[in-house]
Amino acid sequence: MRSIQMSEITAFRVKNLRSLSDTAFIDLKPITILVGRNSAGKSTFARVLPLIRQTVEVRKRSPMLWWGRLVDFGSFADSVNRNSDPREIEFGFRVTLDRAGELIRDSSSGVTVHGLRPQIVEVTLRMVEDAGTHETRLSEIQIKKGKDNFLVQFSSGDRVDKIIVNSYTWIPPPEKERQEITYESLIPTIHFFENRTIKSADGNVIASYRTDLLQRELISFFYGYSLVHGNTSWESVADLCRQLDPEDENRLLVLMQNAGAGLPSWVSAVAGMTVDDWRFARLRDRLLAAQLDTLLVRVDEAISNTVSRCAYIEPLRATAERYYRKQGLSVAEVDSKGANVPFFLDSLSTTERERFDAWMFEHFDAGIKTSSDGGHLSIKLKDASGNETNLADVGFGFSQVLPVALQLWSATQRTNRPRAVRRRAPPSVVVIEQPELHLHPEYQAKIGDLLKSTIEAGNVCLVVETHSSSIINRLGSLVASGELKSEKIQILRFEKTEPSKATEVAVSEFDEKGILKNWPYGFFDA
Repeated sequence: MRSIQMSEITAFRVKNLRSLSDTAFIDLKPITILVGRNSAGKSTFARVLPLIRQTVEVRKRSPMLWWGRLVDFGSFADSVNRNSDPREIEFGFRVTLDRAGELIRDSSSGVTVHGLRPQIVEVTLRMVEDAGTHETRLSEIQIKKGKDNFLVQFSSGDRVDKIIVNSYTWIPPPEKERQEITYESLIPTIHFFENRTIKSADGNVIASYRTDLLQRELISFFYGYSLVHGNTSWESVADLCRQLDPEDENRLLVLMQNAGAGLPSWVSAVAGMTVDDWRFARLRDRLLAAQLDTLLVRVDEAISNTVSRCAYIEPLRATAERYYRKQGLSVAEVDSKGANVPFFLDSLSTTERERFDAWMFEHFDAGIKTSSDGGHLSIKLKDASGNETNLADVGFGFSQVLPVALQLWSATQRTNRPRAVRRRAPPSVVVIEQPELHLHPEYQAKIGDLLKSTIEAGNVCLVVETHSSSIINRLGSLVASGELKSEKIQILRFEKTEPSKATEVAVSEFDEKGILKNWPYGFFDA
């Protein structure tokens, strides 16, 4: 596995999406190859991260944007597995939450801890079709974090019905106006509140404020279970809560027993308490519930960190034209069809063009340049002798592989970016469908070298859907020669036992000799 640099996705899972009944969690390894017969679910799986990307990019009314600028799944009705019962689609993500920037002071020793171990969290989003509107709605969010389990249940009308944290269940007030749910990304932001006012004796409003209902429920627990004296101010209990981090049970107990020095009733209540005390368990669950909104935001950020930097190249790519009308725009990335390739090339700096030209000669024995003629651009292919040919006059295969090559180069090699996109991070995942289209087997094998070169050059994962045995054989040869480590690559086989049945996904890996394990004999035979 690649090293974790930030909060991000490390694996994902899909249930009941088209022919995929349950993929189980699939790790994001540096190279993931998808193989199988047509209509077996390869493209569905490949397009999951682009689907999530187009969802997080815009504000919307429902949790999933089934069709957008990258992929088109139609609607929920088009996307749900026809044999699923109940009719629901699940997206699961295993994410790592980076805590390197957190500073936590241990009140027992007075020592400030710089950075904590990253947290591994699993989140599942369950979606259904609303019976009244026929739109997609979220029915559940499940989160597993260590030994803790969180569940948020929704009803129709975008309303939270119930929150369960371990053994604690909280039912929000029935009034929808006391909930605030917005879909700005993938996981909605959720707030429960009550608006309150303070009035003078003559009825004039002195102040108005919003009360967090989960926080109020937490503070009420201190009074209801005699953890503080009834005369203790609300503000004092709120300040006490801010000192208690429920993440680790033993550490929480230490914090509890070293906090609230000015609250004798609290000090007395927790003096002999242990982690097995029923009041300790109930208090910890309520502390976790009060921080649920923050956890949802952090998990959503981890997912967005990955998918917002997911690049996608679809199988039906734009064909080469003899001339392109110049637009004069700064181009941030190659689009999924490769239609903006000439403008992407034209927006490169001189240094970048030289780098890309050299890179193409290294991998394909040919260079690429753009030529400007007044208000038009043309793409020229150069051979080792310096001869130039318009890309429209070259074999169809080269125009199809160019967007793939340019996307992979951009993911790891591009340095001097245009000012408008300079702060854009490189892709963390590049998804490519059928990079071998219209290529001779010799050039298909070169794709294998290109994939290896890409993961060596940058912290990037590649998801490649292919029908090419030449690419897989070349990757096996690279493993056998020691040029590619076997643990950096996995091959997912998508298989259907019957046309009407769901797809089964099996994982195959290379051993150190470059031989595929768990690989059926004659898999690529007709």
